[in-house]
Amino acid sequence: CYVLTTIYCDNTWNVGTSNSMFTYDTKLVGAVRYNSIYQDASMANPTTGYFTGKWALDIPSEFEHGTVTCEKDWAYTNETVTLTITPAEGYKLELLTIETVGGNEPTGAPLLAPRKAAVNVTPGDEPGTYTFKMPASAVTVTAVFTKATTTGVEGLIDDNANRVVRYYDLNGRYVGTSLKKAPRGIYITGDGRKVVK
Repeated sequence: CYVLTTIYCDNTWNVGTSNSMFTYDTKLVGAVRYNSIYQDASMANPTTGYFTGKWALDIPSEFEHGTVTCEKDWAYTNETVTLTITPAEGYKLELLTIETVGGNEPTGAPLLAPRKAAVNVTPGDEPGTYTFKMPASAVTVTAVFTKATTTGVEGLIDDNANRVVRYYDLNGRYVGTSLKKAPRGIYITGDGRKVVK
């Protein structure tokens, strides 16, 4: 099976024993990438093995002073998930947390995912969006909204270490990593520089 790249599973997967189940599956990627040292049936799982699990996204329908939406309620391991953040009028996003939820692995899987672990989130290409890679676990999303202030620009993300320039309008709203589609005006970069378009 040297051309095999993905084995999807949901909560009905089941596997017996095998010492060489994944021999020559060199292109296989699931929760982890293929390693020729590990070829037995212990790798036939979506949390620490070569299976790609289908995991739940737990997003409350509404938060106080804002909403977080996603086009789906589940995603596969390593799939990019996009969240859309919509603060209520006069409010802004203060904190967005995505954590793994251990304990609800697919049937038959050992409990290997941590009870809670933070998932890295980055601003998306569109204003008000954030993205993350789905881990090998279900996740829960939490958002905190606070009153917006107009006294200055807050919450800028400086990502120059990764050579990514993030642009914000004068109200501190993220507009993306490019100003090509942005209207003429004054913008602030994540490291506080002023840019006139």
